[in-house]
Amino acid sequence: MSWQDYQQPQPPPYHYGGPPPTQNSGTATAALVLGICGFFVCPLICSIAAIICGNIALNEIDRSGGTITGRDMAKAGLILGWVGVALCVLAVLVIAGFIVWGVSIADDAGPYEYEYDTQISMIRAALNV
Repeated sequence: MSWQDYQQPQPPPYHYGGPPPTQNSGTATAALVLGICGFFVCPLICSIAAIICGNIALNEIDRSGGTITGRDMAKAGLILGWVGVALCVLAVLVIAGFIVWGVSIADDAGPYEYEYDTQISMIRAALNV
């Protein structure tokens, strides 16, 4: 007998072992990580990137035919991205509201009108009002 008679048996073909192994989508993981980073690191940019990655991951998972998983991570990243964008828009509106409120309240300055008047005129000149 030679050494060739003692070789390892060949693995069975694909159809004997069941379905192919599934793997998580890297894009779905990126969407989830970016969605979380959208709350702490760089709100608007990370949130928009999470929305884009989440949509790409959902399309990738749909086209894979069941071999790629991670739909829940992609959805979570997509939802966190939209929530992050909504919070950024809300923050901009609140800041703009405070600026408008501050300008309107400063018009009724009372005895300190001269100090506020110069500041209001500078703000109005900056805003072209």
